[in-house]
Amino acid sequence: MPCTVPRVYAAGEPGDMERSYYLWVFSMTSARRRRSTPASPWTRPRTWPEVAADKAQTLSDTAKTNMAIMNEQREIEKNYRAIGEWFVSEHQGDVPDAVKDVVAAVNASKERIAQLEASKPRKDEPAVDESEVTFKVCPVCGAASDSKFCPHCGAPMGE
Repeated sequence: MPCTVPRVYAAGEPGDMERSYYLWVFSMTSARRRRSTPASPWTRPRTWPEVAADKAQTLSDTAKTNMAIMNEQREIEKNYRAIGEWFVSEHQGDVPDAVKDVVAAVNASKERIAQLEASKPRKDEPAVDESEVTFKVCPVCGAASDSKFCPHCGAPMGE
């Protein structure tokens, strides 16, 4: 880009060369401040794929760092949980007053889980009474279903 001195003042005025020089210097320094890369004949502006690749790399690095932080936080929580379980098992009878409420809540939750487990149907017990379920046989393909239409061929099941 050729540098030209702006012609602001008419020729022949006293001090016109100094004013033009100062305006030219000011315009060059403000143009340099606006550039993101240093002005040099050996540098070229970055293309959009280069910028996109750099941003993608930065995003990837940030995601990897965040994932590593989350993994470490999970490890800390797991270790705290192990410490708590050990503490409760060691001090079952003589729990300090500071954690007595928390231990009582944990024991209540364990009892509730045991009740819920007991109320679940066993695998050998049928979940539904077989006498209540009625199947219809498809008149076209012979498949059994309890719906209005056959799930295999789509024909109406009939009454």
